[in-house]
Amino acid sequence: MASSKPVSTDVLTAFGVDADAPLKALPGGSLVCYLAGDNVVLRPSEDDVESQQIAEILRKLNNLMQPSAPYRVSNPVAVATNPNCFVYCGWTAWSFVSGEPREEFRWDESLRTCRGFHHDIGKIGIVKPEFISRRMNRFREADLVAWGEKGLDQLPVTTNPAVLSRIEAPMRRLEALKREFTHDLPNQLVHGDMAGNMLFDEDGKLPPGIIDMTFYWRPGGLGAAIMVADRLLWNDEGDEAVKMYGTDADSIQLLLRALLFRIVTWAIDIVVVDAEPDRIWAEKMLPVVDFEAAVEIVSKFVTLDD
Repeated sequence: MASSKPVSTDVLTAFGVDADAPLKALPGGSLVCYLAGDNVVLRPSEDDVESQQIAEILRKLNNLMQPSAPYRVSNPVAVATNPNCFVYCGWTAWSFVSGEPREEFRWDESLRTCRGFHHDIGKIGIVKPEFISRRMNRFREADLVAWGEKGLDQLPVTTNPAVLSRIEAPMRRLEALKREFTHDLPNQLVHGDMAGNMLFDEDGKLPPGIIDMTFYWRPGGLGAAIMVADRLLWNDEGDEAVKMYGTDADSIQLLLRALLFRIVTWAIDIVVVDAEPDRIWAEKMLPVVDFEAAVEIVSKFVTLDD
């Protein structure tokens, strides 16, 4: 008789989890993850090579984290029979990171968490992981455009005319405002969606937890820039948000690229989860996001050439 459990007993046993542990579906994300008991999360693997490499990266990060780190991250759980293997039959296992999303955004805490994480992960000292170049989706395509490695006219599939009419002018303006960086900004691993993936301790005794590692290979400061870009686009933040983030020339250039990255994703009609829900989401959210205002705010801080 086939098991009705969402995660098989074989998988649970492979990761050393009690086969009778209750499984609870966790909210959020494009994948359904399950909390087994109180402290292990089972997550489906979309790409076994990428999942293995991310687990190895997070293990290294956990090993170098200081007790005073301003963030928490999950620790990968190895297969019981192989301490260096983190994927089994299409599943990975992770230590549970407690906390809940918070509606109230606190700039000081969020920026400190983001920058602390990127400072530490930059110290791991790894070369660019293979999966970053191999992964091709809407977000990866937008990343290439934002960094001048692909032209707007080279996007694979463009979205519907209503969306294009809203984003074309902001995209062109951001491209015109881009300048070279004044300092060498080495590439490293960057979490590309941190604002929506922080969990906060109810009592405030623990630092924020960071989940759903979505990595890019860019300067470390881009993580905070994407966080600010999201607040400008979705939350009616103004000049003060940019000032709290930083207004030096390189920070603003990172923010320009972060905004371009976010806006270009709307121009690409590649399925992320399911084609119909993706299109419904885009049509519903289009009136809510303010591309023009976000670009106008950032443009004030760009130092123009003489």
